[in-house]
Amino acid sequence: MFHAYDRRQSFVVALDNDAAGERGWSKAWDDTVDWAGFRLSSECPKHKDWNDDLVYVAGKPPRITSSLRL
Repeated sequence: MFHAYDRRQSFVVALDNDAAGERGWSKAWDDTVDWAGFRLSSECPKHKDWNDDLVYVAGKPPRITSSLRL
């Protein structure tokens, strides 16, 4: 993130909507709070992750496959 800040570039990270994603967001916020002119914004998936959101928008149930052969 610091390299993006130093160069005035955008930095995008996709985090899941779970405990690990919340920890990542908190760490990013804590690490950048003192960076003048640096702005963080958040857009969270509505479901577990971005893939689940896309599946929901497409209106298709997730495809479950198994490589287990009986």
